[in-house]
Amino acid sequence: KETKDELQRYFAEVLASEKELLHLRSTRKEMESAHEGSELTLRQIRGMKLSADSEQQWEEDLKQLEYNEMRREKLQGMSDLLSGASAGNGLLDEVESLCRDLYTIAPEEEMPQWTALGEKALTSLQQLFSIAAGALNAVMREDTESEREKIEGQLGALRKIKREMNCSTVEQLLVYADSIEKDLEWLRGSNALIDAKNKETEFLRRTVGRRVGQLRS
Repeated sequence: KETKDELQRYFAEVLASEKELLHLRSTRKEMESAHEGSELTLRQIRGMKLSADSEQQWEEDLKQLEYNEMRREKLQGMSDLLSGASAGNGLLDEVESLCRDLYTIAPEEEMPQWTALGEKALTSLQQLFSIAAGALNAVMREDTESEREKIEGQLGALRKIKREMNCSTVEQLLVYADSIEKDLEWLRGSNALIDAKNKETEFLRRTVGRRVGQLRS
């Protein structure tokens, strides 16, 4: 009676072990099919060094670069206007010439006042020119073109992989990447799991075989 009960228990364990073994093999096959090429995708995602706000930050950086470019163009235009680099005399020369003409018609008693105001106007324009030139030199040193190309490339690659993975946000993409990483980790260890379960199943089968032999003898 004890041997029969024990035999039934081993039979149940063998069936459960075989069922689990089949499930492990089926799961591995399904995951291998589902994750074909996933290692490359995961490397691409991890290589971007993303955080949840990366896309928003890159967009803001791009807008800042575009603003800097617009500012540089305006500063260049202002500098050309003041210095006369684009064509003809600059604004400084024009104001200086205007002041000289005014001095020729100024009443003698008011000449000191007119002269002081003219010099003040010229000095203010010269200061403005100096400030504009300094600001222009600062922005001219920035390599906005290459930086913009870099950010545009990052955004393009990110949006492409989001479309391919059917993710609407970077946060969803990161969750998806974590899921891929977890599945790939399981796949890498699945052979050892299946081998261990196979050995366990074979041991239970041999045990059942011995018990059957004992029962018949």
